[in-house]
Amino acid sequence: MEDAVAPSQGPDRIAFYTLRGVTRLCDGVGVALMAAILLLIVAAVIARDLLGLGMPWTEEVASMLAIYAIGFGSLSAWVRSEHLVVDLFSHKLSGLGKNIQYRLTALISCAFLLSPPGVHGLCRT
Repeated sequence: MEDAVAPSQGPDRIAFYTLRGVTRLCDGVGVALMAAILLLIVAAVIARDLLGLGMPWTEEVASMLAIYAIGFGSLSAWVRSEHLVVDLFSHKLSGLGKNIQYRLTALISCAFLLSPPGVHGLCRT
């Protein structure tokens, strides 16, 4: 998306820059979450080994941070079309069929990415 040319005017230009901003925000949040996981694990090890303090909650917090980091990274990869794709039948579809398939896949992906983690069973309490 960094090398894409922005539309010259109209709502497409606004959508282009909004999408690019959201993608960069998702990248930044994903990196921050990964850094938080690293710092949390290092702090837990130091607290346990050097200070003798047990922090049993760090494993659950690190797991939740990883789930959210994956979510933000998935959104960013989806916008850039960098997900691993196995295409079994799309090449056999007509132009209209490909358009419908693309829009249906985008709609399902948006519903999944925008839903809370507990809805699709990623975290159980």
